[in-house]
Amino acid sequence: MKDLYIIGAGGFTMEVLFLIDRFYKNKWDNIYIIDDNSDKIGTKIRNVDVVSTINDFIVKCKNDISTEKDVLIAINNPKIRNTIADLFLEEKIKINFPNLVDGTIIFDEEYSKMGKGNIIMDYVGITGNVAIGDFNIIGARTGIGHDSSIGNFNTFSPRVSISGNVTIGNCNTFGLNSAILQNKSIGNNNDIWSYTMILKNIKNDCTYFGMPAKKIQI
Repeated sequence: MKDLYIIGAGGFTMEVLFLIDRFYKNKWDNIYIIDDNSDKIGTKIRNVDVVSTINDFIVKCKNDISTEKDVLIAINNPKIRNTIADLFLEEKIKINFPNLVDGTIIFDEEYSKMGKGNIIMDYVGITGNVAIGDFNIIGARTGIGHDSSIGNFNTFSPRVSISGNVTIGNCNTFGLNSAILQNKSIGNNNDIWSYTMILKNIKNDCTYFGMPAKKIQI
């Protein structure tokens, strides 16, 4: 038997479950949702039960090794997603982090590669020689150009445009319809707001907005 546990009972999990209904109906024996908001435990999303907190799930994993468990972290906030993944790794729990990929995407399997725990939504285009790390969420109709490199725990909202030969670090958030010009480098922990165009290299821990992008103070 193999069960799937989805971390997070927010709106994005509704979209993830719709993706699963369309392309992964027979992959898992059972699907459950995990969330630390106690008010959500006992409720349902698309007829899937919210069953426990993360800590209770960790205890279950340690005590029950008879069922193989897959885990998806369906939380858009990159830092929270990173913290949860680190928690599972620190506990040395035997679980899998599969990639969940919509069947409509374009992906160059021969010359591109992808790590684990990624969630890629509908009509995403990933062209040649692209490297994608772990635990990224890539929203609908996003495009990633040739020879680009994506790190870990990044969140791309729908319709983000990434030109060719772009390097992106870790834990960045890209808002709706944001864009990056070719040959640019993005560091770590940046917040790129919606409708923002990046025309130059960006370092770490900043917020950007506008066309062209300007660093702003929050």
